[in-house]
This record gives sequence, structure tokens and C-alpha cells, in this order.
Amino acid sequence: MTSEERDEIFKRAEKLRINGDYEAARPLYEELLGADGNDHGAVLGLAYCQLNIGEFEEAIETFQRAKEVDPTHVKGRLELAKSMAMLAMYDEAKAEFLGVLELDPENEDALEQLEYFPDD
Repeated sequence: MTSEERDEIFKRAEKLRINGDYEAARPLYEELLGADGNDHGAVLGLAYCQLNIGEFEEAIETFQRAKEVDPTHVKGRLELAKSMAMLAMYDEAKAEFLGVLELDPENEDALEQLEYFPDD
């Protein structure tokens, strides 16, 4: 796959996802990942699709994969933490929110979310 082909597929996938057509976007992200399993944008796109179609456990696994590809990507780490909290994985979620704050100490979203966790 050329970089131009990759860019075109990614743009189509993003447009579909942003417009709420997660089922149509998903195979495009998967195609991109078949060509490059470390394509961070495709990993995140797939995770968002999974999350929005109710595949929560799969979304967490995919967000974790995105974290492995780029551990400094704040938005992906926030989504991982929120997904974990949604599935009552509170200790893991809190650790992820704290990890976000290590990267971005002023992150309002992480600070706000941490207010809902009891102090140890």
C-alpha cells in the first residue's frame, strides 16, 4: 500500500467514523492495520468504532494497543481510562488518569475524572 493509498483510506474511514457510520469505518481501519499494525491513527479509529458499537472489552484492548504504539498520546490514554471506568475497572482507570497527568499535569479532563475516585 502506498502512502497515498493509506492516506485516502484513512480519510474515508475518519469521515465515516465522524459521521457515526462505525460499521463502515471499521473494515477500513482493519485494512490499514493489515498493512501496518503500528498505524496509531488506525488503531485509535478502530478503538473508537468498537466503543461506539458496544464492543467495550475489545475497545479497551485496542486502546491499550494504541498506548503501546504511542504511550504519549493523551487523548487515547484518556479514552482508555474512561472505557475502563465504564466497565468498573476502577483501579486501572485511576492509574491511566494519573498517567495522563504525568504527561499533561494540567489536563482538565483527567483532573475532573479523578474527582470521582476515592483517595487510597
